[in-house]
Amino acid sequence: MADNYLQFSTVVTLKNDEEKEWVLAEILKRSDHDDFEKALDCEATVDQGGRLLWLRSAESANLEPVAELMQDYLKKFHPDRFLKMTWAITCSKLRADEFDGGAFFVTSKRITWSGSWKFFNQMEERFKKAQKKAKASRKGSRQR
Repeated sequence: MADNYLQFSTVVTLKNDEEKEWVLAEILKRSDHDDFEKALDCEATVDQGGRLLWLRSAESANLEPVAELMQDYLKKFHPDRFLKMTWAITCSKLRADEFDGGAFFVTSKRITWSGSWKFFNQMEERFKKAQKKAKASRKGSRQR
């Protein structure tokens, strides 16, 4: 039997105590847990004198609440900035196609998601279009 994991680690720099207090309150408000570190379905701690919010997961997590928290933080404190995060999906055994990954890019207005399979599908579609165009071009040149 193999185990699958969703792993990520990212840091958001908090500029002042107001931001720190807001983040701490928001994480608990969005949670069914009383435990701050498990509130977002991932581990969350504030380090470096309350200036670094460290979000991470070694096994599994729901990424949407993390992205939404980041977006709400930007809306409230930094509407002209962005945040970004990557993640890996791994497997304890080397099974074919069991590995994946992705990223999101967050602004105060939008969260944009991308993953490796999305990239592969886009590349496959481009490749097939190019092949079809090349085939049509060869066919057209033969008919002349």
